[in-house]
Amino acid sequence: MNQTPCTVANSILETDLNVALQQNKLDKIKIMETEEGFYIIVRLK
Repeated sequence: MNQTPCTVANSILETDLNVALQQNKLDKIKIMETEEGFYIIVRLK
């Protein structure tokens, strides 16, 4: 998989992700481990 580099335009802060989770606003979350670290894909409702 070719991952898009993280930028301000396509990133979300961990605190905002936690709030979305608490408010049941996440539709799908996928976590993948890469050689560089973790890559997380989230789809919001």
